[in-house]
Amino acid sequence: MTRIVDLHPDDAEARVKLRLQLRDLRLRLGCSQAEAAARAGVTKSAVSLLERRGDNPLVASVQRMARAVDHRAILRPHLPHTLPTHPTAALLAVVEAHAADAHTQDAYHRSAVLADLAAYRRGTGVTAREMSERWGTRRDATAVCDLEGELKEPLLASYQRYTRALGGVLHVDLEPVPQP
Repeated sequence: MTRIVDLHPDDAEARVKLRLQLRDLRLRLGCSQAEAAARAGVTKSAVSLLERRGDNPLVASVQRMARAVDHRAILRPHLPHTLPTHPTAALLAVVEAHAADAHTQDAYHRSAVLADLAAYRRGTGVTAREMSERWGTRRDATAVCDLEGELKEPLLASYQRYTRALGGVLHVDLEPVPQP
């Protein structure tokens, strides 16, 4: 298991709160773990693990579970300064709004958030190496470049640490999905 080094204790607490919110939404929906797993396209053990020990889930896993309980996980970085939306992020947001399915919409949402965070980092003059140092990683700028380039499925803690390293905080809001 990957050891998580949070830059702020509130981040671990926020992940626990999110995990409990997802479980409560599933229970309110009257959905078993097996039913939620089928709706999310994951195994029952994946649902169980997320609900019991989901201390550092993949962002995509959180999004799938939220969709399984008729909600959408929205990542909202709150940063100290306002910078214009990066053109790539703006384009991704438009594509996200018109995506054919929920999985694609969520993937575009993750990409738009990362594009805005990366643009914020560059706009404030912070280099990838400086970000790496703020994270306390030994991988130099590689971890930052991997996240920004979406070379791996990002963990929720990675988004939190990135946002904290920029002086902000990441909120994950669960919003109900309108039913047809």
